[in-house]
Amino acid sequence: MEKTSHEWSRESLFAKAQLYAEAMLDHQDTNWQFGLWSAFVLEMLIRAAIADTSPALLADSKDWNDILYALGKPSKKAKFVAKSASITDLIQRIEDLSDGFTREHSNFCASHVARRNSEIHSGSMPFENMGTSSWLPMFYTVCEILTSEIGESLESLFGDETAERAKEEIAALKDDTAKSVRGTISAHRAVWSEKTDDEREQARKQAATVALRHYGHRVTCPACESTALLQGKAAGEARREVDDERHCGKTSDAARII
Repeated sequence: MEKTSHEWSRESLFAKAQLYAEAMLDHQDTNWQFGLWSAFVLEMLIRAAIADTSPALLADSKDWNDILYALGKPSKKAKFVAKSASITDLIQRIEDLSDGFTREHSNFCASHVARRNSEIHSGSMPFENMGTSSWLPMFYTVCEILTSEIGESLESLFGDETAERAKEEIAALKDDTAKSVRGTISAHRAVWSEKTDDEREQARKQAATVALRHYGHRVTCPACESTALLQGKAAGEARREVDDERHCGKTSDAARII
């Protein structure tokens, strides 16, 4: 007898994501159904990525019997029906679990799922009235991150042809983002250049006072070269280095996180 995968397993959830991806690609990207199916793909990928750590992390936190179910254990609760956590909660969980999944990606997923819910539960047609160019590049970006989390790829999800197109969309999005950042820096640099020497000095002092380390990482502003704060989510594993430093003839171990 062939053993089947648990319905909350990474394998089952990714297989369903592949099925939804096929349905999505049955439509032109200008068709509202393309957008709707893409939202279903996204949810299955999020669930698969979480299940890759443990299916128990998919369980609804209100009833521990759901955790038992996720672990493949029987529940003694009468008429028990397993319930997984809401997609809203799961988006937050994958952001906490994945180094490559940022707040920007989390916000996109929440918005895309909200469009899906609006499509299903109301008379609104968000995917009909919204061009794919506004969301498709970020959709592919998130898909690339999530498939990588579970040892899969855009090719295994969408097929070679669509994966190639997706990578072009991702590259274009990164280029557009870089151009946008450079434009913002240039605009602020122009404003800074118009300030008087006294105004610049006062602004530098204020920046040095406000830019406290416990609010973010202190860096030099690329526009005005004042002290600034860099805020965001750390990516990758922290690496601890221990330096052997000698002060006043005594040895101390100074550790820093990079």
